[in-house]
Amino acid sequence: MAKAYALSEPVARWAVEQAGRRQGTKAPPDLGTFRDIPDGRIIFRNDSGETVPAWGIVRVSGYADAGERHCVTVVKPATTPGWFIVNGPNSVPDGENGIAQGGQVVRVVYDAADSPTVLQHYGVDGFKARSFPSGNPVVNVLIHGVLDSTEKIALATIRPISELMVQAPSGGIPGRVGSLVQGATCDAIVMGTSNDTLTATSMQLKVYNWTTNTACANGDRYGIASLINGKWHIIAEDCNDGGSTVEPGAGTGTTVKPTDAIDTSTLTPLVTIGVGGSVSYTSGATPIP
Repeated sequence: MAKAYALSEPVARWAVEQAGRRQGTKAPPDLGTFRDIPDGRIIFRNDSGETVPAWGIVRVSGYADAGERHCVTVVKPATTPGWFIVNGPNSVPDGENGIAQGGQVVRVVYDAADSPTVLQHYGVDGFKARSFPSGNPVVNVLIHGVLDSTEKIALATIRPISELMVQAPSGGIPGRVGSLVQGATCDAIVMGTSNDTLTATSMQLKVYNWTTNTACANGDRYGIASLINGKWHIIAEDCNDGGSTVEPGAGTGTTVKPTDAIDTSTLTPLVTIGVGGSVSYTSGATPIP
């Protein structure tokens, strides 16, 4: 007796396409096989435990190989940076396969609380793009414009995160000991989309200090961390250790403000060469022999 199969729309589309290409050749043993996907689109298996919404953002968690099926596995974005892709126009239930969009510019679903504008940078909250500080800075969503304000769909570019502002814990990030690099757990910092306030997020990451001095030890303890060889390393810090305005360096001179009057009593008297070779002398100047 022949068996009946229920196929999702992406699988059905693929099966029709493959049938047209094979033209009578024997079908593969696994109808879930995904090969020759056009336009660089990526096949994924939803391992999030939830349904991925249309145009939803997902984080790649691994790779699945079952028979002739080759795809990446994805989970719901949280507070872990990584490689992110964006689902296509169909929702994908847990455990099923979907097709992610190809190319750099994609459609993304954004949070209903937001009203994106051109060139804003968003993070991710769940499967949706979300403005800072609510959005986690695990991926950089560059907004190009709103396509559908009712369905909350925007056109955007998804870029990986390679640098983050962080706030070190009390005591800072310990320095390197010989060739052994030390590290500390730091809070990721974002600046709100609608204001200029630095805000700590719920996201934390281990940041390493390749220098021999303690980094971000005092004051506000802010720094910039860069992703190098898969680990976060501090590359800049707030040098304002005193927590006040920039302090003058140690020395024997006198520090003055640019607006202070210049004391001329200790200046060396000047000799002025006049017109026609005449020479005039300031008070106290010694004539030139």
